[in-house]
Amino acid sequence: MSFMNRVNEFESFDFDGYFQSVTTADIETSLNRDHLEPYDLLNLLSKPAQMFLEEMAQKARLITQQYFGRTIGLYAPMYISDYCSNHCTYCGFNTAMNFKRTGFP
Repeated sequence: MSFMNRVNEFESFDFDGYFQSVTTADIETSLNRDHLEPYDLLNLLSKPAQMFLEEMAQKARLITQQYFGRTIGLYAPMYISDYCSNHCTYCGFNTAMNFKRTGFP
């Protein structure tokens, strides 16, 4: 199933109703699975899941080490100019940011 199909599946989903129905047993079941499904993600995002933050952090650490080992990856973008057309809201290189840009002589 593609990502957009999954998004469309949840377009009219009652998230508030689902989050109110999540139990601690649902959260424990989701934490004990090897492969998470979309409803497991919703379980782990629910309010009762706050009691399981340490367990979630430990599982995330194990999964990260399983896939990436004990490495650190760094990303350092190299820009030739002081603007970018991607429009990321957090980035100062965004062309929609309103500030005086430097130009070449």
